[in-house]
Amino acid sequence: MKKTIYLWLFWMFVCVACSTPPAPIAPTIPIETAAPIGRAQTRMPSPLSTITATPTPTATPIPSANAPTNATAAPPQAAGHNRLADLNALVPNSISLALSAAQWLGGSYYQLSGPTQASVFAPGAVVRVEFFTAPTGTGATPQLEFVDTNGYDGWSWYWQTPRGGSHLWAEAVYTNGARISSPVLLILTNNLPPVTWLNYNNSTLQYFLEYPSNWTVDEAGMSQANKEVLFSPPNPEPFLAYFSISLDSRTLEQIRQAYAQQFPNVLPEWIDFAGQRALQYRFSDQRFEIFAPLYFGTFRFASDRATLPEVQHMLSSFRYIVPIGTVPPSPTPTCETHTAAVQVQPSAPGVQLGQQLVVQVTLLNQGCVALGLPKYTLRIHAPQGQPLFNPPQPESVTRSLAVAPGQSDSVDFVLQAAQIGSGALQADVSFEVHIGYPGPAYWGYATSMPVNIAVTSSLKPPDSDQPASGICDPAPGDVVTVNISADVPSPRCVKVAGHQRLQVVNTTDVSVQVQLAQFNVQLQPGQAHFFDASFASYLAPGVHWLRVTSGSGPEIWLEGN
Repeated sequence: MKKTIYLWLFWMFVCVACSTPPAPIAPTIPIETAAPIGRAQTRMPSPLSTITATPTPTATPIPSANAPTNATAAPPQAAGHNRLADLNALVPNSISLALSAAQWLGGSYYQLSGPTQASVFAPGAVVRVEFFTAPTGTGATPQLEFVDTNGYDGWSWYWQTPRGGSHLWAEAVYTNGARISSPVLLILTNNLPPVTWLNYNNSTLQYFLEYPSNWTVDEAGMSQANKEVLFSPPNPEPFLAYFSISLDSRTLEQIRQAYAQQFPNVLPEWIDFAGQRALQYRFSDQRFEIFAPLYFGTFRFASDRATLPEVQHMLSSFRYIVPIGTVPPSPTPTCETHTAAVQVQPSAPGVQLGQQLVVQVTLLNQGCVALGLPKYTLRIHAPQGQPLFNPPQPESVTRSLAVAPGQSDSVDFVLQAAQIGSGALQADVSFEVHIGYPGPAYWGYATSMPVNIAVTSSLKPPDSDQPASGICDPAPGDVVTVNISADVPSPRCVKVAGHQRLQVVNTTDVSVQVQLAQFNVQLQPGQAHFFDASFASYLAPGVHWLRVTSGSGPEIWLEGN
């Protein structure tokens, strides 16, 4: 009984399947391949032929199993035919078209206020995507604007100057010859200001060109070794170089040999560029690099959007300000090495036990090449053998940046006084150096001079309550200067305030040792020393004697608060 039921169900399924006719396939609209831009074009009717002067907005169709397709109709298949080849040849019912920096007004209407990126999503084995525009109105002639043959970065077209009242659509061409059209969009635009051409003069590298008035010029790279200048349109795509000019330290022959190994499938072309023999590489329809001789080194021109008319105009307008073969005015000298210095600046020359000290370490780039990834290390030298501060040796600090020539970079180290005594602070900075680009790279370093530092237990108590000198006048200004002489110092006594600072000048003809509180310095004849600390930070109120090894020192009377 069960066998009979199963056989009956099987034959019912076969009969239903055989009796269902295949869905009809819409015939292909024959469209001849459009001619390149600038040539005469002949096209058969396209999706635009049904558009009236004021098209009714429609939503983008959603692909379905019963929707018609533009694929070429095929004859019915014989029974039992293997349909694997047909499955491989299937194409979608439609493709999508999206615009960047566009305002959707409803239906198929879009408002643009500047350039836009038209992107197409076309699944399947696509050979190329063609972008078309046409004025509104019945029977308008379509214009092939651009053909994208490289889908590696997506199927797209950068529409630099949209035209209001235009229809825009795209057609994807598949490996089996089928053509699938996107929905037709109606473009409305604001009144854009006319684009004019501005002059750009680079006095450093001695060249000139014209660029569009609505493009921007980025000269941030001029501080780097390759002196790169970038030109970009409004609303640029990210990670693209629309047009750039930079330096290459290699000769044309060295570049040709290097590219022969790196890009063996890209053949070099020798061209005439601005009156010079130049080397050109075309990596795709959109990407090129041109190398032209310079007075010292080689110019490198590059673009990821080579078909833009603005890029072609900038290339054709390029001129050498000083002709090749003549001596340019004050040529930039060849950069052969780096020059750097390191400075250490503590927040005070001395601190009390338990107090914090902030030490600033600064890297000064005094050379002609950028210093990358600087690593700062602060060292504390304590002759007594006991650590003066915590931490005894601070951790190094690495900065992920490059210090351009003529610029500086600083880091701060925070220490806490842990032991009474004196010592010295010293810092060194290591960094990465690139001579030219790509050029050789190496690690360099620079070290600071040692800076004395002291940790005290408390303020120095006064040597006396009243000065021995009969006269002790107050000192004006922020800096109090005393002169050490062979007999009587000048002044013999000075009255100071807590915010003032001391400067000592050795007017004798011999070397003298000067000491005040924790400060102890050696002064040569005629030498001056500035104590960069306020009196109140290391002296208690009262009279203090400035002790010297030769001659006599003055009395310093710090008034109480």
